[in-house]
Amino acid sequence: MHLRLPVSCALICLFVSVLPVASGCADLKALRTEERLSRGLVLILPGSAGNGAKAVARGLNDGGVRYALVEDDWTTGIPLLWLLHMHGTSFQRRAAKRIAERITKYQSEYPGRPVYLIGHSSGACVAVRTLEVLPRPSTVRDVILLGAAVSCTYDLSRALRRVDGRLWNFYSRGDWIILGAGTTLTGNADGRHGASAGAGGFEHPRNGTFEKRMLYAGRLREVEYTSDMASSGHLGGHYGWTNRHFVRDYLAPILRGAFPPMSSR
Repeated sequence: MHLRLPVSCALICLFVSVLPVASGCADLKALRTEERLSRGLVLILPGSAGNGAKAVARGLNDGGVRYALVEDDWTTGIPLLWLLHMHGTSFQRRAAKRIAERITKYQSEYPGRPVYLIGHSSGACVAVRTLEVLPRPSTVRDVILLGAAVSCTYDLSRALRRVDGRLWNFYSRGDWIILGAGTTLTGNADGRHGASAGAGGFEHPRNGTFEKRMLYAGRLREVEYTSDMASSGHLGGHYGWTNRHFVRDYLAPILRGAFPPMSSR
């Protein structure tokens, strides 16, 4: 179903929604020390406005994650260019190639240590593109997509091959302004117009190859927003996924190897 809103109104709502939320500028160097790097690496990719990653890093630390927590701002650093970041396919691919090289360099310096990717909004699309260009035999342990501005029909099979554990897709049906109306009008970060996986999950292949169906069944985990998450500061909107308390309660357990307090499919 396509949502019909005046284009100017929807674009204004979308623009206001992606403006950075102030989260403080405290130095995060303490979260990426050599001691932490020797344990593992978590790369956090913000959305198209470049915000949210710092809160995610702090929330993971609050939740007991002791790996290096690194914000990788793949954007230009200019929030007003969010449309370029979100819809610049070649820009995203260059960023993905750089991040993939960063992962392989880390794995050569710290062999056997786990690597995790977390992407919010259009940063989720960059995370998927990174997996697609990650050279063999490199893999990542787990990937977490938060409010992914990726079309629900996107083929994840190439990305899933580079994941050892799970690709967790957190989505909210309440995120209809940005990932419903907005992506229908302006398109998802992968260029397709329509509903996003961050609003309703990914469509699982029914007629694909046996390998593809097994990849989806074995490595993709869809987690839908529930009202229980409100107690951790997430009210179902696009930026609730990067709330520090939500990250502490729901994402940190995944990276610690524990079962997060929610159901998934």
